[in-house]
Amino acid sequence: MIKIKYLLIIILVYPILIHGQTVNKSIDLIRGKKADFIFRSMYDIQNGKTLSSGSGYTSLKIYYDTVGFVLPTVNGWELCAYTLSSDLQSDFGSPNLNLNKIVMYVTVDNNGTGSTKELTDNVTNVIASGSLNDAPWWNVQINYDCAKQVGDIGLLNVPSDYYRTEIFLFLRSY
Repeated sequence: MIKIKYLLIIILVYPILIHGQTVNKSIDLIRGKKADFIFRSMYDIQNGKTLSSGSGYTSLKIYYDTVGFVLPTVNGWELCAYTLSSDLQSDFGSPNLNLNKIVMYVTVDNNGTGSTKELTDNVTNVIASGSLNDAPWWNVQINYDCAKQVGDIGLLNVPSDYYRTEIFLFLRSY
């Protein structure tokens, strides 16, 4: 059995001061702190696996608002993701796997912008964004594919093992 698992660690960010302007921001995890891909059939091993639900496998609520006057350089927020490891690390000695086996599909309500991103190491990927002109609350939904990219051979010839990584999410102003 091949089991690929990774954890999402959510970092809550509290009010900060940007050039005399207070920005209140937070990420609330609604569902999906941990995502497990378990491959139990030859079909899954060859064709990959998707984790999704009607409202996102991982669901977040983002709050982002300013107090006081708005500086022209602060237009909104970006949700960023990064990993500390350069690959999916095996637990029992098998060779590690490339991070790009996992793809995140991100959607945002209230006129926010989502994206489709392969995981890459030591890179801060902007996966969603929203404007101060829209709303102080946004719902962000993330669905995942593992080993489903076009031209990928899935997980054929990959040793059976547990593979893991951590994805860190944080908000920043743009």
